[in-house]
Amino acid sequence: MRALALLTLFVVPSAFAGVVYTSGDWELDDTSTRSNPNGTCIARTLGGDDRVDMALELRYPKNKTAALEMYLTQENSRVKAWDIILRDDSVMALGTLGKIGRKETYWAVPQKMAAVIAQLQDRKNIKLKTADGSRDPRFELSYNGFKNVLAKLEERCNGKVSVLDAAFEASFTAGNPVAKSAGFTVETTTQARELYISAHAVHLSKGANVKEMAALRQRFASQLAEATKLEDTIHRTSTLDIPATQAAQVANDQRETVAQNELQRLAVAIPAHSAAVTSANAVVATAESAVAPHRAEQAQRSGAARRERSNVNNSISRIAQIDSDRSNALANIRSLEIERSQAQDSANRAASALFSAEQQERRDENEFRNFDPSRELRYRLDRNSQYQQAEREFQTSVAAQRDIENQVADARKVVIAAEAKLTGCRSTVGADCTGAETAVTEARNDVARLQGLERNLENRVAQLRSILTNERHQAEREVEAIRLKLRDDMIRSQERVADLRAAQNRAETRVREISNFEIPRLNDQITAIDRERPLVVSELNRARPEAARLEAEQAAFEQRVGWAAKYSALVNAQNALNARTNELNSALASQRNANNTVAATRAERTRLEQVLAGQQQLLAGSRSRLIEVRVSLEPFEAERGRIEMVAGQLDGQFKDLAAQFATRLPQ
Repeated sequence: MRALALLTLFVVPSAFAGVVYTSGDWELDDTSTRSNPNGTCIARTLGGDDRVDMALELRYPKNKTAALEMYLTQENSRVKAWDIILRDDSVMALGTLGKIGRKETYWAVPQKMAAVIAQLQDRKNIKLKTADGSRDPRFELSYNGFKNVLAKLEERCNGKVSVLDAAFEASFTAGNPVAKSAGFTVETTTQARELYISAHAVHLSKGANVKEMAALRQRFASQLAEATKLEDTIHRTSTLDIPATQAAQVANDQRETVAQNELQRLAVAIPAHSAAVTSANAVVATAESAVAPHRAEQAQRSGAARRERSNVNNSISRIAQIDSDRSNALANIRSLEIERSQAQDSANRAASALFSAEQQERRDENEFRNFDPSRELRYRLDRNSQYQQAEREFQTSVAAQRDIENQVADARKVVIAAEAKLTGCRSTVGADCTGAETAVTEARNDVARLQGLERNLENRVAQLRSILTNERHQAEREVEAIRLKLRDDMIRSQERVADLRAAQNRAETRVREISNFEIPRLNDQITAIDRERPLVVSELNRARPEAARLEAEQAAFEQRVGWAAKYSALVNAQNALNARTNELNSALASQRNANNTVAATRAERTRLEQVLAGQQQLLAGSRSRLIEVRVSLEPFEAERGRIEMVAGQLDGQFKDLAAQFATRLPQ
């Protein structure tokens, strides 16, 4: 299988006239001249390989609204057809226009123009692939600099307005399958391009037509707004407001009819209720005349009987309360005696435990007071073999360090003396100074050797000092831990003694409170209760027969005069009078409400008639004004008809051009 070489296109130095801006691999060419200021703006990237020169161009007429076009040119290549491959592997076809000058020129079929521009702006290269079956060298066109050059083109040539009309491309090529690049001829490509240019002109005319319609509506905006408002008013008034007012009138009339009917009913009912009240008053007066002669004596007798019976009941309740209080007091005394015994036991246990706790407190305090951290530290360091060995070596090393320092000082003196001899020798012309030089070298070497020994000793002394410091700090931490433990043991023993003493004091205090205050107070209550009870029993024995006598006398009196029947008749008559009075009052209230309703509905009728008249006037005025406004809009309607007719014609032309364009696309 033949391998397909993937070649990355590179920028070829260009000598195009009119290059006004360069960014990355793209450049902007403006063909305008003084004699022709409205030339063509061309955004271009160059590429190819050592044999093929290629260029991808975007062309746009300067200072003129037109269609954006894309071209591919090549020189020195035998490929007859190319496809542009996008990042989603979709294809944009290139139709051949034949040789223009020395270059084969291809016109990009505008089915993927927006996608190609978007891909370049997103910093993605554009791939080219042969579409004629020839060997596929696959080129890439660089994105580098495209965004800047496109922006400069739009600024220089189109007033900073986008040159891409994506909406036109989408509507013109919508639904068309992608064309086959190899199927294009110069003739079909030229025809497709001419149809594209013509359709874009129609597209611009459609846009102008839309703007003309907008301008027309703006010119008649006040009349259109007024007509719309009048139509809304007529619709609302005729379909909502007037029917609602008429319905309210019907409902208001119905309310008045109901109220009038109620007044007619009450005109008959109220006299009957008044007669019933008069009759009930007569019955009450008759019953009252039967009760009145006996009311004072009955009240006196019943009051005396009730008071005496109350004394009996109070005495019985007091005796029950006294017995309950005495029982509760005895129960409380038994409970306090148990509590006192438990408190005494607690005090005894605390006193017993306190003796041993105080002994332990003294032992812990003595151990803490007698502990000597310094002696313990010396003891631990004396028993630490690593510390003792390091301390001995440290003393030896320090002595050796002082000795080597003296040797270094002596050696430096030797160097100074040897250097002085060498200087004197060199000052003598023709003298042999080899021996002196050797002596200086040997003296200096000896100083260096001794300084090396000195540094070694310094390092060892520092190491030993670190060992001694670390071991001493470890021992100090251990001694401090022992001291803290002894202190904590002493504090816990002291707290234990304090807790036991407090517990003993609380228990003994509670024993004294129970024995000296609470039980004596309860005994005093029992004594007072025992003194009161006979007195209350005596009062009960006196009041009980007296209450029975008074109640018997009251019953005999009421039976003799027939009190129960007479009083019952009075109560029944009074209840009947209350019922008849309530019925009369209810009827009178209903009559007032009905009169108020009649007055309110009549006032509402007048108001609704005024509202309806206003709505009908508004409806008539709106209809009259709408006729006038529509007359003033007749020029608008005529012009709108013309514009809509033109819009239809343009739409038909656009669809026809799109259909013809589709037939020119080889499949």
